[in-house]
Amino acid sequence: CPEYATETRCYHKSCFPDFGTWEGVGTAALVVCILFAATAGIGGGGLNVPIFLLAMNFDLATAKVLSHVTIFGNSLAQFIVNAPQRHGPRQVPTIDYNIALLVTPAFLAGHNVGIIIFPMFPQFLVLILLMALLLAGTYRSGKKGLAMYRKEQLDNGHGAYSPLQTSLTLNATDSRAPRDSGMPWRSLALLFLFWCIYGLYYFLA
Repeated sequence: CPEYATETRCYHKSCFPDFGTWEGVGTAALVVCILFAATAGIGGGGLNVPIFLLAMNFDLATAKVLSHVTIFGNSLAQFIVNAPQRHGPRQVPTIDYNIALLVTPAFLAGHNVGIIIFPMFPQFLVLILLMALLLAGTYRSGKKGLAMYRKEQLDNGHGAYSPLQTSLTLNATDSRAPRDSGMPWRSLALLFLFWCIYGLYYFLA
């Protein structure tokens, strides 16, 4: 970082007053990407990192950390919106907290392994792996989305109900199913405890 360096360390430019054209372009692109990511129900890390790298000229390590912060804000906003939502005849929560309890340990284990092996690889190799993963994910998501679009068009052509319409119809008409309108506080407490232990481990390590 020859542009922003002292005799002892390198640092990135401050946001203000050095907020220029490329920072504005990157911010606008982040807003659009986060909008689409929230609509799809994903974090959007595969989109955030290239924007931080290409538009805002961050190095890979800084872009990765900023992407984590962006994903956290996106996830928190989605949780606030989706937590009160219910679906189905039983009015169960839209968020399946049991799945969250199942995948969170695996997610954090993979995260720890990534932190350990990240310094062992040169940045260009990490970028190549990141691009390959992003391209593979884009291909699979696009293929699945195209198949869903064709199925919806075929169903609409035959006058069939979509899964969403069927769910809404059952929800409105089936009054015999027992309703579960309470929050799963036990699962939320376990998730919160798990994250607290994980955070405490990193602060003390």
